[in-house]
Amino acid sequence: MAAPSGGAPPAERPIYRLGDRSIRNDGVHELVRIDENRYVIASDRRWVSLIAVVASVLAAHGCALAPPRGPDDGLTGLASWYGPRHQGRPTASGEAFDVHALTAAHRTLPLGARVRVTNVENGRTVVVRITDRGPYADERVIDLSYAAGKALGLIERGVARVRLQVLSVSE
Repeated sequence: MAAPSGGAPPAERPIYRLGDRSIRNDGVHELVRIDENRYVIASDRRWVSLIAVVASVLAAHGCALAPPRGPDDGLTGLASWYGPRHQGRPTASGEAFDVHALTAAHRTLPLGARVRVTNVENGRTVVVRITDRGPYADERVIDLSYAAGKALGLIERGVARVRLQVLSVSE
């Protein structure tokens, strides 16, 4: 790389550590620290302040900015299932919804994330892949495909109390 017109070599850009990942400041993207464990990367510096404010408000109201990390950091709440009337319709990931696949909808987890869902009432577990956004009922934390709901034993009742544990996050 050629030196700038002043003859000095370009300044080394800082590297930020995010858990087990490193992000080098490329001079275009800005890393905005929300709290000691949460960051947002902004691609346009004009938006950095707005993103920081919005992320802080969301964090203050308990909205997830990053998936739970440790074995005891799961999320507990109500799960529901969705099925036949959505068969074949496109999901947020772009793939067609399949009632027989072990998939789910979540509001904030990255599409492609794999999550262990445990029915806390009967102990049954299933691993699903996040392919869609939802649920849209406030008291629910996840919408499961028919197959996942059946594996957890919640088809009859329609909802069940579950615990989520993020296993992997697809980038």
